[in-house]
Amino acid sequence: MSGAPQDPFALVGQVLEGQYRVDSVVGEGGCGVVYKGWHIAFEQPVAIKALKMPEVNDAETRISVLQKFREEAKLSYVLSQASLSIVRCIGYGAVVMPTQAWAPYLVLEWLHGRPLAEELVERRNREGTGRSLSETMGLLAPVAAGLVYAHSQRVAHRDVKPGNLFLVGEGTPYPTLKILDFGIAKVMEEGATATTAPWTKGGVVSFTPYYAAPEQLDPRFGPTGPWTDVYGFALVFVEVLSGKQPVSGPDVISVVAQVLNAAQRPTPRTLGVMVPDAVEAVFARAFAMDPK
Repeated sequence: MSGAPQDPFALVGQVLEGQYRVDSVVGEGGCGVVYKGWHIAFEQPVAIKALKMPEVNDAETRISVLQKFREEAKLSYVLSQASLSIVRCIGYGAVVMPTQAWAPYLVLEWLHGRPLAEELVERRNREGTGRSLSETMGLLAPVAAGLVYAHSQRVAHRDVKPGNLFLVGEGTPYPTLKILDFGIAKVMEEGATATTAPWTKGGVVSFTPYYAAPEQLDPRFGPTGPWTDVYGFALVFVEVLSGKQPVSGPDVISVVAQVLNAAQRPTPRTLGVMVPDAVEAVFARAFAMDPK
């Protein structure tokens, strides 16, 4: 069928590590391709995410990148064991496709639901409004809790956005969100460094410009870290609250200009949501140009 999802890694039908059967493609993004799979031993569905890496051709570099990837997969597993708000990592590995391209992959718990990004677009098209302050706080509380725990372990996500928040239990009295892709940005960055490939080669980026913090776009603001997640979380909060995407534009140049415009910060009132002075002050701080 013309509308069927593509399988750029040619993994459908393969059995990885002798235990994960790859059944179908469920989505593709800038960082990788997500497949629905089957854990043969446990007889349970799993999600398999194969990462789009810069070209990695020599064995030594592959070993180095895979070691870094193993460390991040282990970290993701440890975080998910301590916080139910972080998607659980089950395993990892690497595969060589028929094209001889090499890609590491993660095996994750299978979640029934959809990305928050998809729900926000649908709600925006249907109603054109956001949620109340109390409803927004309730929905995003699990995300805040997951990030707080990760930060207590000195771990930053670096790509907090609606596409990395998965909505489970939609339509029930207690819908909840889970954080996806912890550590992916770091793996992508170190993988590109190892291969000395620029981000634009193959279209790989380690974060989404629309949800980027100033320090991700301009190194003069300093390194990324937990503060970067605070900025991204604030952007998500304002989007859920207002029903509007806080930063938008036809191209990267206009988006960067908005993010680095100190006179126009994307607080609730800027987007037309009247909130108490104390709440507006919280977001003014979260969107400060200087991470400190």
